[in-house]
Amino acid sequence: MKSKLKKIIAAVGIMTLTSSNIFAATQMIYKFDKTQIKYEILLDGESLQIPDEVTFDDGKSIKLNEFKKSLAEKVSDVIKYSNGTFTYNGGLSRTGIYGEYIPFFTNIGLLKDDINQEEVIKRFEKYALLENRKENIENCKKSIAESTDEEHLKKSNLRLANYMEDVERIEKIDINTKTDNLIVMSSLPYISRVSTLSEEINLTSNILKETRDMKYYIYDLIYRDLRLINLKYSVNSNTYEYVPGFDKDKYTYTIKLPENTPDNASIITNSTNYMDAILKNNNVNGYNLGIEVEDDAIELVNGYGVAKVNVVFNILDTFGKYIDGYTSNPKREYKVIFTKYDFIKGDLDKNGIVNANDAAIALDLYKYGNVSKEELKIGDMDNNGIINANDAALILDIYKYGN
Repeated sequence: MKSKLKKIIAAVGIMTLTSSNIFAATQMIYKFDKTQIKYEILLDGESLQIPDEVTFDDGKSIKLNEFKKSLAEKVSDVIKYSNGTFTYNGGLSRTGIYGEYIPFFTNIGLLKDDINQEEVIKRFEKYALLENRKENIENCKKSIAESTDEEHLKKSNLRLANYMEDVERIEKIDINTKTDNLIVMSSLPYISRVSTLSEEINLTSNILKETRDMKYYIYDLIYRDLRLINLKYSVNSNTYEYVPGFDKDKYTYTIKLPENTPDNASIITNSTNYMDAILKNNNVNGYNLGIEVEDDAIELVNGYGVAKVNVVFNILDTFGKYIDGYTSNPKREYKVIFTKYDFIKGDLDKNGIVNANDAAIALDLYKYGNVSKEELKIGDMDNNGIINANDAALILDIYKYGN
């Protein structure tokens, strides 16, 4: 039985802009190239050494010094950063982003699949170009004061007039302050921008045109907690009960069933992922963690059975080629052993688990024939009144396959 989260594939880039965006004063044209992405994945309890720089598929390298500084400021019980090493302890970390980040990311930190280019331009101009324009104005004034070349003066004066109008226009750009800060909860993204500027100046028509080829680079630490927050089971379709003493960091449980439970009872599990539960508790909607909880359905054999619940992180479906080093999806397994007896069927050494050592004991008992009544109850897997090689094989099956 599987309880699946919807798979919503994270966007992989901004497509090339086909129509120009032209504004008053300086004619500004923005051309966007495909966004380059590099994801790093951490599961709860894992650490990662953050490099000084990272190289993307297009060969461009981006330094991560500023990102490391920001990581040092985000330390919490959930995440740690020390001497270049980032550690994820599990859970969710609420991290604020703003400025040019806002149009790019969802509230769990993944790249959006509906990036608004006009919003990107507005924030680029407001948070990056505005200060640059003010510097341009001072440089133009200085250049005019120091030059006697007529053509140079004409160009400098045209630039100065345009830059002053640009500043006036940009300062009036209205950015909704309610949406100008975003809390992301399961990722730590870093964005870097490369802007190539080409200028055309026409002194006859007094037109200044700037074309910017914009490319954004995303380096994103994606963290996922694969633990469960609860684990429930139902016997023969009766009311679900919680596994007693459940602890998200404990992965094996033994449950003693009532004596009136049929030896071939059917049991199904119902579980909830820890990270998913926290997001729902925070009223976060429309997210995609890429986490799938695979519940189990078993039938007892001789009053004994093992249910296995897997928590799977669908890295390959969600992030595809942007993830290095993964050929399969990581998973976390919880095991619940059900028995209606005071012993675990097959557990001849009585250590709470059925494994190869119990099979070896069964073979010894078969070989030497000194079987006690208690050992017969525990080790006679096929209920034929003896312990033999077939019982040892059945014990190995339980060890290997959990049934």
